[in-house]
Amino acid sequence: MRIKLLFEFTYNTKAQHHFVYNQPSSLWYVKFYSGRAFDINTYQYYAGGGGGCPILSVFDGENYLDEGMLDIHNLEGEDVIYEHKITNSLKAIHGVYRLRLTEHQKTISSIDQVKLLAKLKNGDEIILHLVSAVHCKDGNVKRELKFSDDINTVILGTDHTNGPSEYIDLAFNSGSNLEIEEFIFIIEGNNVIVK
Repeated sequence: MRIKLLFEFTYNTKAQHHFVYNQPSSLWYVKFYSGRAFDINTYQYYAGGGGGCPILSVFDGENYLDEGMLDIHNLEGEDVIYEHKITNSLKAIHGVYRLRLTEHQKTISSIDQVKLLAKLKNGDEIILHLVSAVHCKDGNVKRELKFSDDINTVILGTDHTNGPSEYIDLAFNSGSNLEIEEFIFIIEGNNVIVK
């Protein structure tokens, strides 16, 4: 079976993007991140250029839900700070919020620091404590990701490994009796590969 779809995306009055999606499988699935279509089978974006990224997922108590790509692309290899407002439901399990960073198939990310900011209903903002950070291959990387200190952790996409894309599982303390209105995930790092 051959499927052909035509989509038009309008970013603003100056830019429109068109793409044709051809997928010979009946198991195709496209997600949309920030107005961009992402094929989870081929790990490719359609409609627009690419930046550097890991892909953020959050645990809702049953599954990891995709939040989207975190654009830490920098051609010079210098760390950038990127903030992402969590859009999915984030549920504390055993006193922690669980998140996952998975590298895009074609890229390599160097990550210096991660934080989870909680905006409270009373207007206060607090940084939730990083409890653990476990790299799927390198093990415990909490020390490397806790501070902004140029000691980075690297995660590789499928094109740079002999297997699946690497990921880092993160856990942040949920605090107690906090009335949280929203979460902001903050990442500092870089990625020099353009998809």
